[in-house]
Amino acid sequence: MILIDFRVVVPAAQADEIRPVVQSIVERVAGELDEVIPSVEVAAEPDGDTVLIRATASAEPEEDDEEPPHLTPRQWQILKLLDRGLLSKQIASELGLSTYTVSNHIHAILRKFDAPSRTRALHRARRLRLI
Repeated sequence: MILIDFRVVVPAAQADEIRPVVQSIVERVAGELDEVIPSVEVAAEPDGDTVLIRATASAEPEEDDEEPPHLTPRQWQILKLLDRGLLSKQIASELGLSTYTVSNHIHAILRKFDAPSRTRALHRARRLRLI
């Protein structure tokens, strides 16, 4: 399954300079996802003056039998607000909580999803069709 497909056409003379930049971008994005394999290819265009740089990141299909973590009702609320892109301070304001309390809930969510970041926790929640 391809998760990222990034293509850019550049002048052939600049391909060697731009290729590592494209690879870095894809690896950075791919690093936020689970079990991805980044790959960067360089292919010459027919006219010879330009080069197509294609970068992809793919992953093996994931197991569907993974059990969803048990979240408290407040953690579900916060997970849904994280999915909307809200920051901790905004979540605290919306729910009438302190940012410290929101931070504690977010850390608990990350532990329950066994995720090192909010992005990975949200990715796993989406994969499990929880949000």
